[in-house]
Amino acid sequence: MNFEQTNNPETRQEFSLNEEDFLPFDEQAYRKKFETQYEEDPDNIELKEILAASGKLDLYIRKKDKYIQLQIEILESRINEVMDIEERKWLFKNMDTQLAKFFNVDDFNEKSGEEILATILNHNDANKYGDQLHVVMGDVSFLSLANKEGHANGDELLKNVGSASKEAKLRAYRHGGDEVSGFCFGEVEEKLKNFKKLFSQCKKIHGLEPNIDTGTASLSEALAVFRQLYNNGDEQTQNILLQSSLKKLEDIWVELADARAFMQKTKDRILLLMDMRYHDIKEYEEVIGSLRKGADDMSDDEIDALIEKYQDKQGEELNELKIDIFKYIQQKEDIKIQKMAKELEENNHNIEEEFKLLKKKTITKMVLTAVF
Repeated sequence: MNFEQTNNPETRQEFSLNEEDFLPFDEQAYRKKFETQYEEDPDNIELKEILAASGKLDLYIRKKDKYIQLQIEILESRINEVMDIEERKWLFKNMDTQLAKFFNVDDFNEKSGEEILATILNHNDANKYGDQLHVVMGDVSFLSLANKEGHANGDELLKNVGSASKEAKLRAYRHGGDEVSGFCFGEVEEKLKNFKKLFSQCKKIHGLEPNIDTGTASLSEALAVFRQLYNNGDEQTQNILLQSSLKKLEDIWVELADARAFMQKTKDRILLLMDMRYHDIKEYEEVIGSLRKGADDMSDDEIDALIEKYQDKQGEELNELKIDIFKYIQQKEDIKIQKMAKELEENNHNIEEEFKLLKKKTITKMVLTAVF
């Protein structure tokens, strides 16, 4: 059986590109075409060009071709600029703008800490705007490079292919490494479906198989966590939330989406490893060192136990597999929380660390409650 079929097939649709896009090319003609297109229409450069360049870069790196430096130069200097993949700090600047609109505040800098806190605690979202505004966190990986020397080259390509978010009408930001984020207003699931389809365009380009695990959080959810922490917290917790309360709300918002992305990645990675271990133990042994961490360190014995339990099941029976995986995730999260609590005791109950622990518990509970 194919354990990966447990995932929604909608997210695994493929687009095709012409093979000639990846044949050797004329350097000057290519540069001129790319840069001319950039100058004429910098905001709408075709994703196909990005994917073609990425595919070429991957191919030439593997062949150690003379075009390596040219492609790196073009891709790094142009694509990131064109596709507006900015640093994490710009996500929070955009958050400030969105929250000012939501709370109907002209300038938060003109408000005292007490006024901002009161606004966050008491604002009534009658129009349900907060339900529609989402932060999206994505963790990108190139699974087919996990067992090759070119794994590091996959990281290079992430800088370029992450721009698919703009094509899906998501304002994208890079968080360093392989994480991207964005804002989404309205039907978030439909936009994420388009986002993932764009990534699938690379799937069979010279063995390059991109994958993105996404998590979302609405502003309403972030407000609910913030208010729960404040209303149920002691005086120390309330004082912490009073200090830079807008920043605390933004941190909660991002951490909610990040937690969902992490749990989605863990689920998908476990399903992938089950499938590999069941069908191709040699490939499994080649990639497990790189992929086990993404499966939240699930051991071979634990993977074997799931395979034994579900190898003869089909269709809706496999829904129980998802539940078992999320129970595993819940157990791992409990262990992390217990570790944080133990470290707190050893450090004489640092106030800021106590708040982080309380926030971790609250966010984890909200995310897992939605799953179960």
